[in-house]
Amino acid sequence: MDKLLEFQDLLQVANILFDFLRDIGFILLKMVAWLVDGLSSGLEGVYKLLNFYNYGPIKDFLNEYNAVIWLMASISIAFFGWQLIVSHKLDKDKIVTNIILAMTIFFVMPWALEQGATLTEAGANLLNNERSSSTETFKNNITDLYTVDRNGWKSVATQNDIEEKSDIKALDMSEKVDTSGWWFTDGTPMSDEGDKLLKKKLVQVNGKYETAKMKSFWEIGDPAYYRYHWHPFLITIELLTKTIVYIMVIIKTAQLINELGLLYIFTTGIAWTDISNGQRNKQLVTKT
Repeated sequence: MDKLLEFQDLLQVANILFDFLRDIGFILLKMVAWLVDGLSSGLEGVYKLLNFYNYGPIKDFLNEYNAVIWLMASISIAFFGWQLIVSHKLDKDKIVTNIILAMTIFFVMPWALEQGATLTEAGANLLNNERSSSTETFKNNITDLYTVDRNGWKSVATQNDIEEKSDIKALDMSEKVDTSGWWFTDGTPMSDEGDKLLKKKLVQVNGKYETAKMKSFWEIGDPAYYRYHWHPFLITIELLTKTIVYIMVIIKTAQLINELGLLYIFTTGIAWTDISNGQRNKQLVTKT
């Protein structure tokens, strides 16, 4: 009886109504899980676009117009030098600051963007788990009584053999524990201890717990415990949260890639054209 009391939170007697609710609920959760894994794969693809400027077409474009960029920079510097000679009203301290800023944008920013993309991709790889995002959620919220039995009924902690998405597909949430050996060809998979334990149930008599046999009143189809104890509401909340997070991160990352792409391609060409004023370069740096 002590074991039944200890593990009573994991033991639920099956009935037809809960069979239906479990099956429908699990089907819906698997659909959400499919969406989560799809978004997770999409996010990985978006992260790979962070170093888009290393792609062949982008490199070809920059190489093709590299001479034009240097020509624009040379003309801008020459024009500014001429202004510096003929005008005595220019703020020399401001000019020095603007030159340093332009040099930073022209030489340092491409390198910084590349390093940032590399670090971001490395961080994303570290966060990747061997199991898919949805599989991890199911694994953390389902307990298999066969696994508990194999481990010797030592703990009520979550225990199962879920490792891959295929394991999720094989789950039958309305499956009952087979203590009679009727379902399995090699007899019951339960140990002797587990077999004896799950053939009993707790009942209250005069305010005290007593053990009773798992027998049907009509002697037709003895009741049994569900094989799986699960937390459907926690699974739902976690999957929906991951869905929202993935969508937001994908949108923000795509927006960031778009902005960084424009900055990378165009700012190096126009950085030297704003030495006298410096306001445009400051705005570009602020965006990065």
